[in-house]
Amino acid sequence: MAETAGQSAGFQQSEVPEAHLDIALDLIASSGKDFWMQANGNSMLPLIQPGDHLHVKKLSAPPIRGEILVYRRHGGLTAHRLLALSSSKSGVTVYRLQGDDAVSPDPPISALQVIGRVAAIRRRERELRLESHAWMRAGLALAKFRSPWMDIDVKTRSGACLQRLRRWVVQRILWIVFQIHR
Repeated sequence: MAETAGQSAGFQQSEVPEAHLDIALDLIASSGKDFWMQANGNSMLPLIQPGDHLHVKKLSAPPIRGEILVYRRHGGLTAHRLLALSSSKSGVTVYRLQGDDAVSPDPPISALQVIGRVAAIRRRERELRLESHAWMRAGLALAKFRSPWMDIDVKTRSGACLQRLRRWVVQRILWIVFQIHR
């Protein structure tokens, strides 16, 4: 998963008391300003790699299916693709997200957990602008392709096979978009 909890600032999360981390995340969320964070997980491979820097923009409009959202999770921040959104019985907006290389979706989250959307990815000297038309269409295609598969039981032989197929197709879609935007 593309997350930061404390490692992007050059220290391990265990060195940061949980209360201090929550305060820092609250400040980031309430500032309303764009910020950069460093990815340190594998769940968004191949698009987001460990060490990539993510430009996070505050949500100025409701998120669009297929966008990569940054949200609070396990005392840190996670960046995963928005697959579906719905309203709960109480009227709260609920999002379903999943990493591009993750086997299963994240638990549903409320809109209040969302910090912003990933607008760009910087890797070495190259920057991918995810707000371009091609990347937005690719994100939507990935979300549409994945939605029916979200709740597959990967413990069964057929479920595991379908998940491998899904991961292969996701990687090919991203590879095609990478080739177009070289």
